Amino acid sequence: MGYRSDVAYIIEFDSFEDRDTYANLKLALVPDDPEHQAIIECDYGRKDRPVITFKAEDVKWYPSYADVQGHTSIYAGVRDVFETARWRFVALGEDGQTEENADDDGGSLYDDLYVVHQVACTF
Repeated sequence: MGYRSDVAYIIEFDSFEDRDTYANLKLALVPDDPEHQAIIECDYGRKDRPVITFKAEDVKWYPSYADVQGHTSIYAGVRDVFETARWRFVALGEDGQTEENADDDGGSLYDDLYVVHQVACTF
């Protein structure tokens, strides 16, 4: 993985109530808890679909960093609270390396989050 990365994840719940409950559980943690900080950085207010999403560009995304651990705990630990929740994580390093992890029932969230490599030219 490159020195800096673009990262994103999505968590989908069966209901808006489940989504809001999960977000509120993370918000109830002490303010300096990495999961509390991470949920603040997420978008969880959509009215059309019960999801929590996160996206960051050009960031240092190392597993030893507390903020990265907070975000990882949010998506990777969701099934500990809601068994039927689904998640997908994607990271693209500046060197072109990709990392993809998911627990989304065989790819149900692939259309929401995927990596595209492309060349753009302006002549």
